[in-house]
Amino acid sequence: QLSPARSVMGRVSYMMGKINRILGRASGNRETVSIMSIGSGPAKEIQELIRSNPKSDRCHLTMIDTEWEALQYSRARIVVLKGVTQSRIQINYVNKSIHQLVHHPHTFDLFAGQDLIYVTGLFDYLPFHIAKHLIQRLYRLLSEEGELIIGNLDVSHDARYFMEYGAEWSVLYRTPQELVQ
Repeated sequence: QLSPARSVMGRVSYMMGKINRILGRASGNRETVSIMSIGSGPAKEIQELIRSNPKSDRCHLTMIDTEWEALQYSRARIVVLKGVTQSRIQINYVNKSIHQLVHHPHTFDLFAGQDLIYVTGLFDYLPFHIAKHLIQRLYRLLSEEGELIIGNLDVSHDARYFMEYGAEWSVLYRTPQELVQ
């Protein structure tokens, strides 16, 4: 019932709403929608998108994660779902580190024109200067109407004591003003 747990549990439905809105907005304008997930992990929102929205065929998705195993897990699940639903969603699986994203800006030039880039559960671990550089790199990849969504735990949440002292789980909390900065 703690707010960090609720935010993680609500992440799939939140991202589904955003993705569906992007798909709806672009429905008459063009054939494909470009979406990028940084720190994609199991990509449960993409699995749910394939299950529930036939317009997901129009998505060209790039999933980036530092863990090859996470990408392999996602790929295995998505391949099965694509077979069951006959989805034609296009997915690139990219195994790159945050260091590569930040320090080699031209590595991702071929991904320019993203309609949506989202990063949930990663910025909680990035120091301010790295987070700022990553945001600058990602922002340059957006299309003219593209959106960048960044999740970070708020400094005032109700589980900080439990997370840090009970579970020895330390993250970098940020206020809304710090995120804007």
